[in-house]
Amino acid sequence: SAPEQGSFEGRPWVQSTMWQEPWKEGDWAGWGMGMEEWQGRRKRRFCTSFPDVSQCRRGAACAFAHSREEISAPLLDDAEEQQLPGAMTDEFFMYKYKIHWCPIGVQHEWHNCVYGHNYQDARRPPSIGYGARLCPYWSKKDTGAEYSQRCPLGLRCPYSHGAKEQLYHPHYFKTVICRDVRGKVCPRQKLCAFYHHRHEKRPTPQDEVDYAMPLPTENLSEKWTADFLSPPFMPETMKGQNGLSKSERDQMMQCVYFMPMGSQGSNERSDEFNAFRDEGTVGGA
Repeated sequence: SAPEQGSFEGRPWVQSTMWQEPWKEGDWAGWGMGMEEWQGRRKRRFCTSFPDVSQCRRGAACAFAHSREEISAPLLDDAEEQQLPGAMTDEFFMYKYKIHWCPIGVQHEWHNCVYGHNYQDARRPPSIGYGARLCPYWSKKDTGAEYSQRCPLGLRCPYSHGAKEQLYHPHYFKTVICRDVRGKVCPRQKLCAFYHHRHEKRPTPQDEVDYAMPLPTENLSEKWTADFLSPPFMPETMKGQNGLSKSERDQMMQCVYFMPMGSQGSNERSDEFNAFRDEGTVGGA
């Protein structure tokens, strides 16, 4: 049967038959709360019924936000969320893309989402001072480890943690030509970190990052650190725990990963595309 389709505020999503577990137990050490404690937490994600919240069975008792005013998580502008052409600027991709955790409650294609969904997908803001060189310790395969276990320096590492931090860094973004423009259609289109036309090429800024020294602690605000180290997603591994009913677990388990539309059954992938998917190193053309 055809995949179930729908939308979130007018943005299309398609359900996949493949489940990809975003989090492992290491990212959620200490989780042992029941529904009442969960409901007492800050509302950092939208209800699955948003924006038509009249359909929410929990009403005012819902543990998730019913409006943009109610949510406590940082949000992008409407135009940025909807990926309108005027909002998709170089500055947006370098300084705002994948910086905030995803607040969207409905199932959607996370590869095409402008928010972060796990530590391979999310980016630290480049304003804290890290450079575009890839961290020699960061592993794309060790997705079950806590953030502090993936790199000895953790958030203070002066290197990029994964492909997203490197590709959209101001020292790297659109300084390398896209390999898919040679007779093919770029699978990333407007989300591509490489330039497609000569006029899009950015000059490579001088890299003045001291990779021998950890980032200064004053560069990392306490509020941002606390938010980044506590993603607002309940992992698949927590299902069946905490004594919750199935409906309660379903309400908590809102962040489900989906494959991009048209991706299943196709082996035609560029090196850059595989880097986005696998968080590997991307080489220039």
